Amino acid sequence: MEDRTERLKNVARLWNEAALSGAARVEAIRQAYPDRTPRTIQRWLREARDEGLLPPSKPGSTWLRTPSAMAVAAALGVSYEHLVIALREHADGYLKIGATEERLARKALAPVSVPEDLSSTFGAVVRATRVERGFSQKELASRLSVALGREIAPLTITRTEAGTRPVPLEEVAALAAVLKLSVDELIQTQPGRGESECASS
Repeated sequence: MEDRTERLKNVARLWNEAALSGAARVEAIRQAYPDRTPRTIQRWLREARDEGLLPPSKPGSTWLRTPSAMAVAAALGVSYEHLVIALREHADGYLKIGATEERLARKALAPVSVPEDLSSTFGAVVRATRVERGFSQKELASRLSVALGREIAPLTITRTEAGTRPVPLEEVAALAAVLKLSVDELIQTQPGRGESECASS
C-alpha cells in the first residue's frame, strides 16, 4: 500500500504524462484510482502543488505563505518586508501575497524621522555646519547622494534646512557622516554650536 508521499508523486507523474500526451489529466488520475471521488483527487492535486510536485493550476493561484516568503527573502538576501511589497506590486504570475501582509510590511518599513519639534533646530544646525564646511546646497546634495546610494536633489537640502520636511534617520546618519559630526551632535547641537566645535577641533 502506497504512503502519502508515494501517492502524491504518482499523482504528479500521471498528471505530467497526461499533459505531455495531450490527454485529460484529471481523467488519467481517475482511471488510476477508480475508487476515489473527484473531491479526493482534487485534494491530492492541491497537496501535490503544495509539495512542489506540480506547478500551480493557473497564474496567481498560489499564495506564498509567511515561512516560505521568509525563506525566499533570506535566499535572495533581501528583507522579508521588501519581498512582500515586491510580490504585491509585480508578481502577477504564480506567486501572490495578501493585502494584510503588504500593509504590515509597509508599516515596518515606514521611515523613522526626526521629530517635528526638532526639525527646525536640526535644519539650522545642518545649514550652519554646511556653511562652515564651505559646501553649497548642491555640493551637499551630491555628497549625500553618494553616501546614501540614491539621488538627493538640492531642493531636498533646502527643505531640510528650512525644517519643512521629515528627515528619515538613515538620512540623518548620512548627513552626520558627510558633515563630519556624530548623529547626537547633529540632532542635539544648537545652531552655531557646531561651528564653534568644528573650529576648535
